[in-house]
Amino acid sequence: MKQIFLLIFIICISSSFAQESFSFSVAQPLEEKSVYTVDPLFFGIYSSPTSDTYYEFNSEGVWAISTIYSSILKETIRESSKYTVRNGYLFGILENDSIPCVLNEDRYHFGVKHKEQIIGLHSKHILKKISATNYMINFFENDSYTPSQFIFKDQTLEVKHFDYEINTKLFEAIKIQTSKKDISMNYITLTPSTKEWHQIQKAGIFGKGNLFLKM
Repeated sequence: MKQIFLLIFIICISSSFAQESFSFSVAQPLEEKSVYTVDPLFFGIYSSPTSDTYYEFNSEGVWAISTIYSSILKETIRESSKYTVRNGYLFGILENDSIPCVLNEDRYHFGVKHKEQIIGLHSKHILKKISATNYMINFFENDSYTPSQFIFKDQTLEVKHFDYEINTKLFEAIKIQTSKKDISMNYITLTPSTKEWHQIQKAGIFGKGNLFLKM
């Protein structure tokens, strides 16, 4: 019996100290219409020395290009007819193509480019145009949205993701909220009015920007 009470006590304590995760029930800002891509003036690929992700903008939408790192045993290559290594290139991972690789002890390490369309005709993510140079991508996950700012200037792109401090009181003024709790996290979905959205945006809900350069 003592063990049961102890377990209940631990669960209650854990719940009381659960972190809060915020998202939005609908794409923001409410008053702006959704678009499928950015202005053609900004078409191109943008990269950053501090990020492994590239962003590509074209007539079909917005793409995120990242590198997935992996490795394969030297013994596996030696014993398989599927894989071969020649002049620092690994054959057999990609169909009809090779990728650079580096041998470290008993493994060949390599990276594979992964291109994902984040905004397009069939995407669940939503892009909104805020101004001539300012866009908002609302990323859809677990039936709610988290917004990120994409700001173009000259040949650069600044990306700012949704961010807030632990135990923030920033969203308390939003009247419509729903929550779903588990042992370690309290998931709060916000439904702000247009006025409430602009109030929290002015207060600061985006983190430090990451600067990308047009290639």
